Amino acid sequence: MMNPSSIPSGLVTAYIDANYRVFDQTPFVLKVGKRNVDLMEVHRKHECTSSTFITGCNPYSQIASEVQNVQAQSSLALKLTEISIKVIEGFGEDRDGLWPAEPSFLALGVSLDASKSLGLEFHQNAIIWASEDATPQLILLR
Repeated sequence: MMNPSSIPSGLVTAYIDANYRVFDQTPFVLKVGKRNVDLMEVHRKHECTSSTFITGCNPYSQIASEVQNVQAQSSLALKLTEISIKVIEGFGEDRDGLWPAEPSFLALGVSLDASKSLGLEFHQNAIIWASEDATPQLILLR
């Protein structure tokens, strides 16, 4: 997050403050910069050392139609199943409820480089990525 970005600072703050809900058997919420023991357990259970939380919805944080978002999510799901150990559904939610919740995926075993490539391919401003320490990081892509 230290590199200059073309993403407005208010939007970056919204990404940092958002709740990233993961619908595992026992649902949990990821927060940027906060180590998550539930995520660590998911990594351990699936024998992976990284994960990415990503959506195909609302490219570049511009509201898209429901049809466009469903198509993008379906395409992302196919792509993720090709490269990930496991994919768990989730939602990215604005803390203040001003932005509609976005269907998302927690993809396990995806490297940082592969996560960035996916985010760029699906025209996202940012992704959430975590390494073996299970601390979600905001990775800006623009």
